[in-house]
Amino acid sequence: MASALKALKMPPDLAEIAEIRAAECGYPSWSAYVKGLIRHDAACLARHGITVPWSKLALVVQDKLDALLLWRVKSKKGMKSPEMAKWDWEAEYNEMMEAGK
Repeated sequence: MASALKALKMPPDLAEIAEIRAAECGYPSWSAYVKGLIRHDAACLARHGITVPWSKLALVVQDKLDALLLWRVKSKKGMKSPEMAKWDWEAEYNEMMEAGK
């Protein structure tokens, strides 16, 4: 069965994260990485208690979050789900900006 073509608009910081993580995880491209994320989600059927609320933030706020996530990816500062649930990303974003990113 042929694949249906869908377009995906992605902010620059998220696109860069996808490129970095695709390479780190061994995917041949960022689109293969995104497909892998969707497949993983479909297999797990886990709740999205953190990222769904993020998707409802104003776009300018999402851009700030994406900038911080890119900085964390480049800095190799991952975290586990329990940490994410308590993460004050806005405070960390302000610290990152004060430090000059």
